[in-house]
Amino acid sequence: MQITIKQLILMSVALLSAAPTVVAEEEAIIATDAYSWRGDTIYQGTYKAWAPDEFSITSTYQAQPGYYMPIDSEWKLKNDISGYPQLTTPNRLHAAIYNMGLDEMVNAVEPDTTLRTGKAWGGVWTRDVSYSIILSMAYMQPTASMVSLIYANGNGPTSIENKCAVRTLSADGKEIGVIVMPQRGSGEWTDWGRSSILKLPLKAGRHTLTIDLRPENENMNLVTNHAAIDRIELVRIKEGL
Repeated sequence: MQITIKQLILMSVALLSAAPTVVAEEEAIIATDAYSWRGDTIYQGTYKAWAPDEFSITSTYQAQPGYYMPIDSEWKLKNDISGYPQLTTPNRLHAAIYNMGLDEMVNAVEPDTTLRTGKAWGGVWTRDVSYSIILSMAYMQPTASMVSLIYANGNGPTSIENKCAVRTLSADGKEIGVIVMPQRGSGEWTDWGRSSILKLPLKAGRHTLTIDLRPENENMNLVTNHAAIDRIELVRIKEGL
């Protein structure tokens, strides 16, 4: 039986159409029992999040029915972050996550230099904010982060219970801001550390500093809110900060 060229072409097309399509899975950048990061996308069960570009992230995540607040499915850059260190990477998601961190850091600082710790928590200080100041914001935003207290707080472990002590600092009768003293370990009343830091513009001369507990200093524990204060520490900073 002779096969024409036309028949041969048709047979080849049919065989190619029947062959299974194999898509190579990208190598995991991070893979845990909870999620995996592959290429420019993070997968968590049936949900995923990806970066269309370096300044936006889109997610398919949905909260459980009846969740008390809406879940945003998209982040887009809102603030000018050009004045901060920039990350150069071939991975779009990596760059977008870094830029989102800078964007949220700028967004967190209130006009009075207190920090927004969540969508419904404006102008307050919490343990998490204090750790952020210590870990990164003191470097990235020194004007939002500079008088501190040397204190001890043995009311609980460092990871849970929200027993940070919160106080308002005033200088010569003028309110400067709020100081946070996170717990430093259960029973650790001789473990002295530095509180969150406030910028305190003082001219040469005698000044009166006041630390007091006000109704607005209530923490999330609502019951325990105290610490042992050893001293106030002043650090000279560069002019212009």
